[in-house]
Amino acid sequence: MKVKRAKAYKKAMNLYVQSFGFRKPYQVIVDSEFIQVALDQKIDPVYQIPKVLLDSAKQMVTPCTIAKLRSLGDEGFGAFLAAKRLEKRRCPHQTAVDEHECIAKIISNDNKHRYLVGSQSKKLRALFRQVPGVPLLYINRSVLILEPPSEATTLKVQENEHAKTHATQEEMVRLKATTVRANGHVVVDRKLAEKVEKSHEKKLEKLQLKKQELAKKRKGAKEPNPLSVKKKKKETTTTTTTTTTKSTTEVDKALSSTISTLAEGSAAPAPASAPAPTPTPTPTRAAEAVVLTSAEKKKQKKKEAKKLKRKMQQQQHQDASSAGEDSD
Repeated sequence: MKVKRAKAYKKAMNLYVQSFGFRKPYQVIVDSEFIQVALDQKIDPVYQIPKVLLDSAKQMVTPCTIAKLRSLGDEGFGAFLAAKRLEKRRCPHQTAVDEHECIAKIISNDNKHRYLVGSQSKKLRALFRQVPGVPLLYINRSVLILEPPSEATTLKVQENEHAKTHATQEEMVRLKATTVRANGHVVVDRKLAEKVEKSHEKKLEKLQLKKQELAKKRKGAKEPNPLSVKKKKKETTTTTTTTTTKSTTEVDKALSSTISTLAEGSAAPAPASAPAPTPTPTPTRAAEAVVLTSAEKKKQKKKEAKKLKRKMQQQQHQDASSAGEDSD
């Protein structure tokens, strides 16, 4: 057995000894399945159980379990012989009953005689987990295992410790209701004691109601964290952005048209009957606001227009010089 497991088993058995009054040698009631599995896995419970509990132990069998093993015939003959070696524990049944019912009746709700239970049935172990102070043993493959203390046992231990260290309800009522006079006489106010009792009962009722409400609440999907969610954009901002984008596109179109007209006028001489120039679209107030904000874009476009003009003037000068040479 490993060191960690041995420490855990020792701690658990000390808890049962100190809190529930278990004594040595420990008494272990075993069912038919436990004996059969022990034989299949070649485990001797008489030798192995004291090794797990780290102290002496007695293995016990009820007459109902022996009757069940006898009813199995040749299949349970080996387990029947092994059960006959163990100590018998009397049960109140005159005729054989189901062994699990028999063991449950012996242990009842308080495990008065401080028995340990060795069983392979999960239902029986689940039933005894609800009873405080019932150590459970079972075999996993070829290893004998002692279950850790159940929730019922731990709660019972906590209650016992609280009762040892704290005053009871009756003692608290007496302390609040008693007054010591200067003469040394102790006077008990019964009306005050009744009031304290009633207030304490009301507090207990409120606590129970709160527990019931918490139990009724469904555990569903919670809402997302508001800090991790993006904030919704306002409608006004969306409208302003759409108007500004439209105005910028209109201004860009107007500037591109003016640049193209300037380039055409510098390239070819205007005829005698020239058509009237197309009026440039007047930008709206929103567009003017955008133009004021986008000053850098204007500067870039003006520079491009100047470059185009220079190129066109250079071309005209070259054309004029080539025409003069041809005439000569």
